[in-house]
Amino acid sequence: MATRIVHFGEDTCHRLSVLKSAGYFVAKCDNVEQLQAALQSEYGADAVLMTDRDGEVPQDAMKVARTYSSAPLILFRDTNRNIAEIGFDLVVPVLTPPEQWLDELGVVIKRSQAIGKRSAKLRA
Repeated sequence: MATRIVHFGEDTCHRLSVLKSAGYFVAKCDNVEQLQAALQSEYGADAVLMTDRDGEVPQDAMKVARTYSSAPLILFRDTNRNIAEIGFDLVVPVLTPPEQWLDELGVVIKRSQAIGKRSAKLRA
């Protein structure tokens, strides 16, 4: 199965089409209820992405993501406002080229999957 990305909120900068072109399966969630359902589905998520639309980080979505998933949480900056970036595994600055953030996203996902495998071995 393809790597599954769950995206919360508005698709600014057409990032979802870039992700799909790179071979990712993308589930788009427009509200917190859809996000929770996507994370609780049998497929879960390999990463959860969101943006700081209008300079605001969606705190309710962050809480749901951390409650229902251990997948990395990625913030795409859409502004240059000074906001707290605590709680994210990767923060992509505004206007970062897709080639760069795709590489960084891949590294974060692989690292998270490796930690998950090691954790499963320890539990076994």
